[in-house]
Amino acid sequence: MGLCNARTAHSSPGAPWSNASSTANGKRVSPSRPLDTITDPAEAEGFAMAVLKAMIGAAKADGHIDADERGRIFAEVERRDFDPETKAAIFQVLDAPVSIPDIAAAGTDEARAAEIWLAARLAVDVDHPAERVWLDALAHGLKLPAPLVEHLDRQAVIGLNDPGQEMDPARN
Repeated sequence: MGLCNARTAHSSPGAPWSNASSTANGKRVSPSRPLDTITDPAEAEGFAMAVLKAMIGAAKADGHIDADERGRIFAEVERRDFDPETKAAIFQVLDAPVSIPDIAAAGTDEARAAEIWLAARLAVDVDHPAERVWLDALAHGLKLPAPLVEHLDRQAVIGLNDPGQEMDPARN
């Protein structure tokens, strides 16, 4: 059995970033769509792990993972319904260094890169300069245009402050 089954290889509407969409270079980018379009289970699993590693890396940037950050990460792990082997691997990542280049390798197009960055941003309340530095380094590694990162950051603030609010780019 793969580490991530076909049912969980898709982004769900319950993901904190699932309502976020953006416009970059005249193209609509919907961060929840990339994982929906991955049909290869191994590729979907790799992408899901990159998203989680990005969340973990952002949370660890200030030297510790606080209770809220840990809760967001665990909620994402549970939402994806990983098998026990994958959960064990994720818990090992919590204690290991996280590599931005490794994470960025999963951002093979702008939409996937945007989903990865937005997941990382939603994992943290940027309350420490090291978290902002890490997110900026991730955006650079993912080769995301600055206007898109700024837009995603605004969407994340809305999502963190009012999780039930629809994140409509036309209003922001």
